[in-house]
Parts: sequence; structure tokens; C-alpha cells
Amino acid sequence: QSQSEKEMSSSDKESNDEEGIVEGKF
Repeated sequence: QSQSEKEMSSSDKESNDEEGIVEGKF
């Protein structure tokens, strides 16, 4: 579960970062 959670956290973090960049552009 730790590995799955870590992967999910990384995916969420990347998604959040991408969203933040997009929001910043707008």
C-alpha cells in the first residue's frame, strides 16, 4: 500500500503542479 500511495501522491502532485501552471497562465 505504501508504494501505491506514494505513486498516487506523485500523480496527484504532478496534476496539481500542472493545474497550478495552467491557472497561473490564465
